[in-house]
Amino acid sequence: MDTIVLIADHEMCRRQELRRFLLRSGFLVTVASDGLETLSEMVALSPDVLVIAWDLPCCGCGGIISRLNLGLPVNRMPLVKVLGTPSEDRVAKSGVAVSNWLPTPIDKQSLLDGILSGLPPEIPDIQERMTRARNIV
Repeated sequence: MDTIVLIADHEMCRRQELRRFLLRSGFLVTVASDGLETLSEMVALSPDVLVIAWDLPCCGCGGIISRLNLGLPVNRMPLVKVLGTPSEDRVAKSGVAVSNWLPTPIDKQSLLDGILSGLPPEIPDIQERMTRARNIV
């Protein structure tokens, strides 16, 4: 499986726990601890999946999603999974469907199932993305 997952969460323990779980599940995983780091990783790697905490500091979940919708220079829109309890207000602000929200504490199997069911059948070649990321730096 050549799928890149970006975990954007300010809680280090949760970020590392999800990272280990997804690595063991066969994904390539990168992490970010705030909005600026998330935007940088989004542009550099164009991840297939963005797992993002609702309360991410410095831009927040809604700010990241807005930038993606407004044309952040990524190859494609990633599958987005939001960590947090959905409310009408939060869903409206994020622009992410309720089905893509994962309440905390996170059920890792639900996260994995949601990722696998939401990915397109063909994922672009990982080597091409990694080469592009190295050239940006």
